[in-house]
This record gives sequence, structure tokens and C-alpha cells, in this order.
Amino acid sequence: SQMMMSTFEERRNLICDRIDKFSSISCIRPNGAFYVFANIEKTQLSSEEFCDLILDSAGVAACPGNFFGSSGEGFVRFCFANSSQRIHSAFDRIGKLFE
Repeated sequence: SQMMMSTFEERRNLICDRIDKFSSISCIRPNGAFYVFANIEKTQLSSEEFCDLILDSAGVAACPGNFFGSSGEGFVRFCFANSSQRIHSAFDRIGKLFE
């Protein structure tokens, strides 16, 4: 429905805006789906190391980019099929690790 699409667009914009505030993480706004493929190369962590760190230290789950093939190394996939409040909370916790 149009309402659902609008809600996901708001969440996509929210997660991309939060990612854009990091100096070591960046992303391109996706046109579809409810995932963001973020570039984490500047953190100097592998995709799996990054995901392990944010899960263990911030309680945030993401999927390592290398799970999608070797060209995905240096990226992680964040899902934004969640509430805006939880997205804010997750990126507040991630922020404490990287900024």
C-alpha cells in the first residue's frame, strides 16, 4: 500500500541520514527493498569483524557483505524493516563505537 511504501521510504531516509553522519561508514540510498548496503572500509575492519563488533558491543545485527560474494567485502547490510525508534537507538549505540 502507499502508506507502507511511505513508511519504508521514511525509514530508509532515516538510516541513510544516520549512516551519513559517520566519517568511517557511508552508503548509497537504495531505490527498493528494505536494506542498505553500507561501505565500512574506512573502519579498517573486515565485514565479519565489523558485524561481530556491533553485535557483541552494541547489540545490533547486520549481515557481512562477503556473505554475498567476495566483492561484498568491505560492506555490511543493514535492514531497516524496524521502527524509527529502534533504528535511532541502534545507531546511537553504533555511534559510541565509531565516533
